[in-house]
Amino acid sequence: MLNSYYLYLPRYTMSTPDIMPQFEPIILVDMRLKSVDAIMEDLSKRDSRFRFIKESYDEFLYGEFGLHQVIRQLKTSISNSPEPDRWPEDLNQRKYPSLLFQENPFNYLWVIFYDIVTTAIYELLNVFDIDITLQQALEVMEDRSRAVVLLEALNEKSKALSPQPAKPFPLNKPVLNPPKEDGYRHPNRLESTNIRVLCIQPGPKESPIQCSLEERNLDNDIIEEALSYVWGKPLFDKAIDIDGSSFDITTKLNDILRSLRHEDVTRKIWIDAICINQSDLEEKSHQVRLMRDIYSKAQKTSIWLGDWPTEQMITESDFVRDPLNVVATVPEGFGNSVDQYDIASILDEYLKCQTDISAWDEKQLSLGTMLMRCVNIILMHEWWERVWTIQEAALPPNEPIIHLRGYQFPFGTLISAMDAAAKIDDEWKSIPDTFITANRDNDMYIAFVSQIIHWRERQIYDNLFLLMLRPEKRKQVHLSNPQDRLFQFVLRAADSYRATDPRDKIFALESLLIRSIGRLMNVDYNESTDAVFKRATARGWNQSAGAAICCYKLSVEQYNSLDDGALGPSWVHDLACSDAITPHRFILRIKDRGPPICGVSREQTKCFATPRSLFCSGVSISTVYYKERFPDLREGGVKIYTQFTSRFLEQAGRKILRLERQMQDTTRDITARRTGDSGPSINTETERLSKDCHIS
Repeated sequence: MLNSYYLYLPRYTMSTPDIMPQFEPIILVDMRLKSVDAIMEDLSKRDSRFRFIKESYDEFLYGEFGLHQVIRQLKTSISNSPEPDRWPEDLNQRKYPSLLFQENPFNYLWVIFYDIVTTAIYELLNVFDIDITLQQALEVMEDRSRAVVLLEALNEKSKALSPQPAKPFPLNKPVLNPPKEDGYRHPNRLESTNIRVLCIQPGPKESPIQCSLEERNLDNDIIEEALSYVWGKPLFDKAIDIDGSSFDITTKLNDILRSLRHEDVTRKIWIDAICINQSDLEEKSHQVRLMRDIYSKAQKTSIWLGDWPTEQMITESDFVRDPLNVVATVPEGFGNSVDQYDIASILDEYLKCQTDISAWDEKQLSLGTMLMRCVNIILMHEWWERVWTIQEAALPPNEPIIHLRGYQFPFGTLISAMDAAAKIDDEWKSIPDTFITANRDNDMYIAFVSQIIHWRERQIYDNLFLLMLRPEKRKQVHLSNPQDRLFQFVLRAADSYRATDPRDKIFALESLLIRSIGRLMNVDYNESTDAVFKRATARGWNQSAGAAICCYKLSVEQYNSLDDGALGPSWVHDLACSDAITPHRFILRIKDRGPPICGVSREQTKCFATPRSLFCSGVSISTVYYKERFPDLREGGVKIYTQFTSRFLEQAGRKILRLERQMQDTTRDITARRTGDSGPSINTETERLSKDCHIS
């Protein structure tokens, strides 16, 4: 338990009121710690379902970026400051500037504290099957500091109640890879910080795969390597030997193991599909909570892209004969004989002879085309779309190694190639018309332009959340910034990534958040998708109602992406439905002809969500002038969205112009009637126009 804030920083309470706003988040938290501390201790003892909140609270106090750490940092900076009456400058210095909370680097403390308190309220209501009154909700919506008062009241009320039994999650779908009676079975359930590591015994590539499993402790032992790959179809049609027993795996994983196996030494690597007992939901939940530490401690991380693009995607024509085909092969002997998938060599050759595009010769044009093609192909791989891969590539302390068609290269090499591709794109925007005219019939030039167009359509360079998290990228956001690792920001940034299990859309974010709020994800595969999504949505509404309104599904007709039934109340977001979010995510206000905007002020919107209810103030967004069913983007993605938007804007523009002319005609009619002419009443005319302009 912390002592009073005033005991730590006494000289700032009275003598320097001009810098007190910097300390406000710490004061707000500190004044409420005593009662919250007692409640967290009490709840965790009364029911195990509150333990994850207690763990989160302890991390908030004593963990990384926690309150104790901040106060120690403050004491050190203030005691060493040459100007004791000024805010220490070193507290504002960060290697990576934050996107959020620019003015005060400690505002995130109050955000986390409020998140923990409101999550505790949610779980109290859920476990004891009660709800709050409208008046209680209004008090919290008007003053967030009242959330602690509400938590105290609910805790007292719950003491007279019995907790409701946990609702079992029906396993409608079979376990992906259940152990066979005569096959390998994991000997025990892993606990604490223990994990398993796969030891691949050496051997020739085509010989049977022999392995063993070793148990390791994350606190004390070395983790040599971790694998990041896409599972693919759940067809377990291959078998390997683990400790003398058969263990079924997919064809893809079998190919990976054969490629990774050394001929002379044992290779030790963590692979989730094997090292975690996937049929034991308790162990699976426990191990997923440890993935932050697994990838953070791994001395090496391998990203497996394999034989991509697949043979089915590659046509017989090369990209000179088929220049519009982005994945068409490179002609033999093309580009100074550099292999078309060896991105490191392509980049080296390109950098040796790069000049302004308008001065390119045939060799430079071929190398530029090969570079753009190779980058595009790498980023077309489904690995970049999976939500688990964010943490698997962002957390390792050393650069991950990417494996592509027999080549290996560091993650930083891909970043450098993307930088070069972006520079090519920028220079191409200002290329002289004479150069375009001279090359418009050149198949090589057409292939080059096709690669640039593909690069732009996918918006590859700026929209991949993962690339913002690796230090090689040098982007604004980085894992060292606690302000940018809060729930609402990470949830929004990762919304377009996919997961086979819908719950993983939430669980996979645990490792990317500050550990204290990551614990609030409550990774538990015994919970239903509906329960997981409801808790996550409630956190979004309670943290930032305006952001929650802007982010999800208001610009599209929502459909249920789940196969196991309806998705709770209507205010619960279908977080598995990645493609239902447009690239802009906002409501289109066509009449203003400006950029897509929501028109909702965060100050206007006040919400509070409980397991039963969403208390929310109404907000007027705008007038609907035109409507049309939004297409299903699961098949065509960006292409379908682009076609729909183009057609929608054209038709909506015509509708608006027609309505504007009608309004002008109506105005003239009204003016004429006021001068004595007869005609329909003003109210009748207004009602007619309202039917044209509004959708209820």
